This record gives sequence, structure tokens and C-alpha cells, in this order.
Amino acid sequence: MQQHRTVAFALFRYFPYGGLQRDFLRVAELCVQAGHSVEVLTTDWDGPRPEWLKVTIEKVTPRSNHAAMVAFGKRAQKFKQSVNADVLMVFNRVPGGDLYFAADDCFAVRVMEKNAFTRLLPRYRTYLRLEQQLFSSGSHTRILFLNNSQRDDYLGEYDLPESRYRVLPPGVRNDRRPGDNAEQLRAGVRQEFSLADSESLLLFLGSDFRRKGLGRALQAIASLPDPEAVKLLVVGEDDSAPFVGDIERLGLSDQVIFAGARDDVPALLQGADLLIHPASHEAAGMVLVESLVAGLPILTTAACGYASYVRESKAGQVVDSPFRQEQLDQALADMLSGKGGHYRQAALDYAERVDLFGMHQQVLEEIEALLNS
Repeated sequence: MQQHRTVAFALFRYFPYGGLQRDFLRVAELCVQAGHSVEVLTTDWDGPRPEWLKVTIEKVTPRSNHAAMVAFGKRAQKFKQSVNADVLMVFNRVPGGDLYFAADDCFAVRVMEKNAFTRLLPRYRTYLRLEQQLFSSGSHTRILFLNNSQRDDYLGEYDLPESRYRVLPPGVRNDRRPGDNAEQLRAGVRQEFSLADSESLLLFLGSDFRRKGLGRALQAIASLPDPEAVKLLVVGEDDSAPFVGDIERLGLSDQVIFAGARDDVPALLQGADLLIHPASHEAAGMVLVESLVAGLPILTTAACGYASYVRESKAGQVVDSPFRQEQLDQALADMLSGKGGHYRQAALDYAERVDLFGMHQQVLEEIEALLNS
């Protein structure tokens, strides 16, 4: 009979539509199903809270984000002791955990892209110090990377032995696969947003619109020979106001729909004709592999960790780094011109032969390995 053990999770902030937050919740659910007790520490919880999850909300007093993260990291270590947890898993870049779910880009790489003055600001120095402590040779934290590109960035900055890390596969939910009702879902989405049969629906899915490239997507649509034949559906939890001026200036007021955060992602993936995700930087990009599993052609950038899956599968096009708007514009025009009819089948075939689903089970294995050590 398996011994009852306690796992502590530390997540700075929970909100229902973040990729990291969804991964956290799925891992917690698997732990509970495996018979473990889960205790969660966070500074804020926005949205419904599962009845099976024990959540402690502790506000942090520092006004700046970087000082708040330092305070949160210290509280997480005390929290592990207070709930008598056997394992502490952290989901933010703070030292002291037994496991770190590395949803963050390597900060040491990012900070070198800034000028010398910016690198001296307290925000950058603090986040860099937290990362250096987490990845130092004196740290015992085991790192769970999300992809090989992210791992390589970190290994370029830190001398991390292979025994201290694992590269996880993606963790796509099975409901992203096209089911028997795929055509029905597609028809429903296109009817809801009043699309004519001749119009192409581009999907922009994700919070943090600016970082994930909404401005770039708008420019690419405006550059099309016939932008009126396209509609852009923007789905995610963010403020549309900063983009209204650009939309009007580009003449796209009738082409862009802000739908807010939604739960019907499987339907949206079937209803769209193309996912456009020209992010400036993203450690992974779950929406890329979700689209791949759904058979939705993908246009993204090399700055996304999961862009490698798009390249390997030939399920779309990847704009090179450094980013050039002209390359994105041309790729979008090519994909919409009928030259990319093979993308959908390539995506579906790839999803049948490559593990795009096993992330959360592998995280559970890591947790149980520590519990049993």
C-alpha cells in the first residue's frame, strides 16, 4: 500500500487562462488522483477553485514585482515546512524548491539583449540573481525543461549536470484532437462570427497580446492583397485598447474580432483556417502543439520553444530569428493562397507518431521519484 505523502506547490499567481496555470492544475490533479495530498501556496487566485485542492493565499507586501518574487520564494520554503511537505515544486523562477517547472525563458540570455544601463536596474539584477541561485552548483533543485531549445539556452549560461534536469514532452489535452463532431464545431464557430464561405478565419489565441505578436499579426493581415477576405479572431485575457488605434490606422476595423477569454478551444481550433502566433519570445507556446494536434496550419516565429515541432511536422511556417516583418507578411500570403493544403494532414500524421501528450504524467513521475528517494 502506497504511503500517504504531501506535495507543496508554489505558484505566484493563478488565473484560469494561463498556460502555466493549466499545467500546474493538471499536475496537481494527477497527484491527488495518485493518492498524494497537495498543498498550494499563491499570492492570488482568480477564478473557480477545485474542491479537491488545498490553497493558501498569502499576499506579499513589496510593491515592485521583483521584490515580491523574492519575498514569495522565501515564503515558499517556509510553507513547505509548515505543511510538512515531502516535496516542494516551484512554478516560478525562485530558488529553494525540489523541482522547478521551467516555464520561463533563460533570463541571463534575455538580459544580455538589453543595454548596459537597463541591465543595472534593480528589476533585472534581482531576477538574474534569483535565476543564478536556482541554477547554481550549490542548488539541489531538479529542473524540468519544456523543450530542447530552452534547455540549450540555459546550458549555454549555466554549468548544469545532466543529472539535474529532464526535458519534458508537451502536454496537449486529448480533446484537442479532431473528433467525429469536427465539422459541426467548425460550422458553429463560423456561424457565431458571421463568416462567409469565402472568408478565411485566422486565430490568435493567448494572453499577453503584445508579447505574443498581435501587432505583428495585424501588420501582416494589412499587407495581404485582399485583407477584406480575412477575419482575425483574437481570444485571450488581455486589454484590446492599446491595439485599437493600429487597427483603425491599418483599415482593419471590420476584420478583427476580440472575443475575450473562452473555454471552447477545441471548437475554435476546428473553426479556424490558420493559427497566427508571431511571438517575440516564448519558452514553449502550448497553442502551437494544440493546433498541431487539431490539424490547424500554423504560422509562428523561431522565438517560440515549440516552433521546432512546427518545423519537424511541416505543419506550417516558422519565421526566422531575428524577426523580419516582411518574412511574416510573405508567409501569411503564401499560406492563404492555397499553397499550404498539405499542412493539415502533415500535422495530423505527426501527432500520431510523436508524444505530444505526456508532459503531466512525466512530472508526476518526477515528483514520485523524489517522494520515494
